[in-house]
Amino acid sequence: MRKLAAKAGLPAYLVFYKKGEDGDIVSFRVRQVHPQYTGFVEMTPDEYVPFLRSLRAKHLCGGR
Repeated sequence: MRKLAAKAGLPAYLVFYKKGEDGDIVSFRVRQVHPQYTGFVEMTPDEYVPFLRSLRAKHLCGGR
């Protein structure tokens, strides 16, 4: 995955999630693997949403 991301010039992340007893997601573990290789960061669902939005905002083409 890291090699594909490098060829495409895109950031790449590994994301693992944990479900609670009710089946809802209770936490995420996120690690960037390209262009940097970072340690895991634990996030709640409320923290993960803005993280995803920030990635999208950085990669909008032409302000769409």
